[in-house]
Amino acid sequence: MKREKSKLRTVARVIGAVVTVLVILVLVGPFLVPVRDPENLVPVYDLARPDSVFVNVPFSGTDGIEIHYVERSSDAFRSDAPRTFVLLHGSMFSLSTWDGIAGRLSEYGRVIAYDQIPYGLSEKLQEDDWDGHNPYEQSAAVARLVVFLDALGLDRVTLVGHSYGGTLATRAAIEYPDRVEALVLVAPAVYSSDSMPGWLLQTPQLQRVGPLLARSLATSESFFRMCYADPDEWTAEKAAATTVHTGVAGWDSALWAYLQAWNDADTVWVDLLSSITVPTLVIAGAVDAVIPVEDSRRVAEQIPCAAYTELASIGHMVHEEAPQRTTETIASWLGDGQ
Repeated sequence: MKREKSKLRTVARVIGAVVTVLVILVLVGPFLVPVRDPENLVPVYDLARPDSVFVNVPFSGTDGIEIHYVERSSDAFRSDAPRTFVLLHGSMFSLSTWDGIAGRLSEYGRVIAYDQIPYGLSEKLQEDDWDGHNPYEQSAAVARLVVFLDALGLDRVTLVGHSYGGTLATRAAIEYPDRVEALVLVAPAVYSSDSMPGWLLQTPQLQRVGPLLARSLATSESFFRMCYADPDEWTAEKAAATTVHTGVAGWDSALWAYLQAWNDADTVWVDLLSSITVPTLVIAGAVDAVIPVEDSRRVAEQIPCAAYTELASIGHMVHEEAPQRTTETIASWLGDGQ
């Protein structure tokens, strides 16, 4: 019996030692991880496209935020009534995601796509760059959309939003109805609630390694490949265009600041979908592995004037995987008098 008790005490000590080591690793380990600045970073203008345009928009508590955008127009513009499309990309992507349909859409109006901060070539704000309201919060992103429209002299526009961009477009239609003429929501992330516990985000350990986590998310090949029905559509060319922000100084800490603000997104507005009165089109990919197709269908059901289209064999990146079908769907909807 004494031998058995001795064995149990030995096992208990071993387990206690292992638990102690694990706790120490969790508490101290992050402080031992070197957080070095990424290499080969260049000034943002060195990465500009031939069609790049930059505009500084006001934001309280800052000296303004520099927004990168591109514009498309066409001599084949078919509509009698001028229409302006403003394209809003999703999280982890940039305005380049719209390249496949921007030219096609320009036959139906002026087309403008811009980089949401901190993505693409828009400014990479650090935490000491603002005083007061966090510019990375969802409400700030919606307000910034309106200020951006003001900067370009745009009154009412058709918002085309993908994923998180669809969330911003939907919220803008609720909060600024006089600025939104119509909505096109592509796999909108309206009901997405991915987040981390706030207490965990604020721990010293995670604060230290946060930029490393941001780097991992922004360059996760597995995530990007999951966004397509055919993972091989994630090519080196698309990767370079999508992750162009990873070549700009401060991008990782800016993305970390964004991810923390994303966690605090206000969801009260989601209950107001039924108040949207502008013509709305919801497009979903039938095999979307990121935003469940049921969520896209639910958005369409909640908005009284919404039409819904589901594209077979298409994943989350509807407009990239099927640019012609996407444009034809929008054109047909516009032709119905929207």
